[in-house]
Amino acid sequence: MSNRIRTERRGTVESGLAMDRETSRAFGKYLSLSTLLPAATCTGYAIGLGIDTLFGTRWIRFLFLGLGAVAGFISLVRELDDRPGPGDSKPGDSNKQ
Repeated sequence: MSNRIRTERRGTVESGLAMDRETSRAFGKYLSLSTLLPAATCTGYAIGLGIDTLFGTRWIRFLFLGLGAVAGFISLVRELDDRPGPGDSKPGDSNKQ
């Protein structure tokens, strides 16, 4: 009877708590995507703030804030797009022409 309990516990732990490789890759991909847009926006603002400080202006930070948001959105769409790009190849494809 103790072997049966150990087997049931092992099965529960392995299937319930451990993530398979595909799930952990998807989790990592979407976790990185969730930080992409805020990071690009903050980077654009920081660059604009530096340029504003350098030239003594006050409007360039908002321009770069917008540019960072647009760049982050474009990167987000490109990452989520499932179509292969010009340099991408599918597994198993050969260079037949």
